[in-house]
Amino acid sequence: MITGSTGIGNGKLVVSVDHDPTAVSTDVSKGSLILEETTGRIFCKADDGDTTNVMAVMLGMPTGHINGARMSFNTVALVDVAAGKVRDSADGEDIAWAGTLTANLAASGANGLDTGAEAASKFYAVHVIAGGGNAVAALLSLSASAPTLPGTYTVFRRVGFVRNNASSNILDFRQVGAGRDRWLHYRVALADTRVLSSLGATAFTTVNLSAYVPADLVPVEVSLLAQFETNAGGAAGNALTLKESGHASSTIHFLRTGIVSDISTMFYLRITAINNPAVEYKVSNAANRASIDVLGYQDELS
Repeated sequence: MITGSTGIGNGKLVVSVDHDPTAVSTDVSKGSLILEETTGRIFCKADDGDTTNVMAVMLGMPTGHINGARMSFNTVALVDVAAGKVRDSADGEDIAWAGTLTANLAASGANGLDTGAEAASKFYAVHVIAGGGNAVAALLSLSASAPTLPGTYTVFRRVGFVRNNASSNILDFRQVGAGRDRWLHYRVALADTRVLSSLGATAFTTVNLSAYVPADLVPVEVSLLAQFETNAGGAAGNALTLKESGHASSTIHFLRTGIVSDISTMFYLRITAINNPAVEYKVSNAANRASIDVLGYQDELS
């Protein structure tokens, strides 16, 4: 029902209603504005009479907008989120804050963990939360799309992920990029993000990257460091080959190099990871060995 009404001239009104105007009809003239009380959404009536023919009026930031809000490593338990302006995940409200937010994996609720206690060797989604008259805060959650909001908070937006290790320490990182396209680069020893260690499969074999690349992002572009050792007995034509996991054609190679005997070489590459996420590798000689470390990944904030 209509709970309030103000005339704006030429027979048009601004009315407040207690229902969803797209689902329940509102009897106002064409061009009138309808405010849905429970959500704050505004609609424009597209025709005369008691109908649901309305168009949403965009107020505030565009869908998916994000400016600033860059994450940074603080300590092994803390992650910072710089000042920023974002549209919430449901495209209903703007979230803006001026200072740095700090989330603590050892704390609970706003600026802490959404529920339970910290678990080791997990990805934690980093969200900014607002609504309900509360100050904007950061929130860590195992869920990228449905964090448990504390108290009377009502809206959220994910701004990245952090990963902790077996000792429950956040891995050092640097997030770069602007807008929705961000890269996270690990700033740790190579062995700390190793996903393949000195193995020599001669048929394409899956390498699971999910320990250091969030599965929520699949498909995702990743940066890898591949080490190839020919070892004794190596010969010209020895090669390490990587490709997208599950790619139908074995001829689509993203890295292939021939190296003579007993030489160790490292290669940096970017490749699209799918299926878990994962890539596939093989070496051409059973004496060869390959190692792969994850350097980082692209995060298209949605």
